[in-house]
Parts: sequence; structure tokens; C-alpha cells
Amino acid sequence: MKSIYAITDNVTYKGIKVKDIAISVIRFKNSAKGIIEASTSCYPRFPSLFQIYEILGTITLIDDKITDWKFINPTKEDLDFSKQIFRQKKAEPDDIDRSDPIAVLKNRHKY
Repeated sequence: MKSIYAITDNVTYKGIKVKDIAISVIRFKNSAKGIIEASTSCYPRFPSLFQIYEILGTITLIDDKITDWKFINPTKEDLDFSKQIFRQKKAEPDDIDRSDPIAVLKNRHKY
């Protein structure tokens, strides 16, 4: 990592002693850039999202499940791995209330 800028705050759950939102901008040594946002202050049932965009491909995870795995020139290893990933079961139940920090702590953080 070449540099990182981050801020955290407690915007929703004023009664807890931890921050409920974090945002960072990262600059990597190879000139790649990244943004990381994490929060327990989201609209109820709003899914978690993790995306990697690159000139040769894209990977998207929604609620810890890969929904897109697209490469311009995938290797055999890429294809084999993507088959394994798409066969995985969802990591958590659909009915988790993401607006409840206690439920998030019990279920989400371990994944």
C-alpha cells in the first residue's frame, strides 16, 4: 500500500462504544486505487456488497456470495475455482436484520 485515508464515525447507534461507519480510500504501490466502506448503519435488509473492478475482469459478491466472476481471458484455474464458488451455499440466512448491530456481530463478522 502506498497511502490510505480513512474516517470513522458513530452516526446511528449513539449508545455503543464503537464506530458504526468507516470509509477509506487506498492507493496501492502499483497505482491501483480502492475504496472500502463498512457500516452497520444501513437500511434494514440492505445487502452487503464487495466488488473488484479491473481492466481484465470483475468479481462481485453480494451477501458473501459471488454473483459475478467475469474475466476477459480466464485460465483453467479461474474457471475451476469459479465453479467451486458458485456451488457454495449462502453464508447466512436471508432474514438477518443488518440494522441490528447485535445480529451483525453474532452472524456477519465471522464470515
